[in-house]
Amino acid sequence: MYIPMKTRVYVFLLAAVALLLPSNVMAEGDDDFGMWFELGAEKALPKNFSVSLEGGLRTQDNAYNLDRLHIGVGLNYKLNKYLKFGTSYMFMGSYSPEKKKERNNGYNLDEAYMTPRHRVNVEVTGGYKIAGWVKVSVRERYQYTYGYEESYTQHKYRFKSTGELKSYTTEIDKKEEENSHVLRSRLKIEMARKGINWNPFVSVEFHNNLSNGMNMDKLRTCIGTEYKFNKKHSVGLAYVLTHKFKETETNRMHAVCASLNFGF
Repeated sequence: MYIPMKTRVYVFLLAAVALLLPSNVMAEGDDDFGMWFELGAEKALPKNFSVSLEGGLRTQDNAYNLDRLHIGVGLNYKLNKYLKFGTSYMFMGSYSPEKKKERNNGYNLDEAYMTPRHRVNVEVTGGYKIAGWVKVSVRERYQYTYGYEESYTQHKYRFKSTGELKSYTTEIDKKEEENSHVLRSRLKIEMARKGINWNPFVSVEFHNNLSNGMNMDKLRTCIGTEYKFNKKHSVGLAYVLTHKFKETETNRMHAVCASLNFGF
């Protein structure tokens, strides 16, 4: 079935709006901005297997502070052109910057600290190309994260009745969630036509907490493009909007993601 290119672009843009709309109509909340940098490499193996290596860096606090460092390795198996399986391990360092909390008679100052984490992923991805130019894929990923118990130093500053400022130092135990079980469900639509190196895409992903009755912890939407130099090497640029849900508020993280991928 022939579909004019102009119509194809309109359909793709409408799909992008539809996928990004849920995150734009959420309640008011705090906003932050960060930069994400990703580097990946994949080596093809016999019998439709492949092994991958990835690393990344993320910033927060309007890109002023480090948010996360990670490195990981994965193994993938492509059953056919429609279905792919994968598993991976990732080591992460999550950074909590210095925080000042105001009080009526002074303030608390929490020092910055880094928390190491281990993460294991198991996933299955199914995809289908429509009309030879648009690919729709669904990915289900089970994610297990283990975080160590951490402690950090807190300085308490209090004003006395005389107006004098006193300080106290104490050690605070910061207990991370040691057994986080999350089901990440992603829908992705991308333009993938033979002979064209640019592949724009949109996606929406739901992070469902399996340890808390499948409650949604995050909603992540993304719009971007990938440029393929050839079948093995590519670069990507995307805008990512993540809603982090809490009991009383919604925090939004805006991020620009730049990626570089190699194939061997």
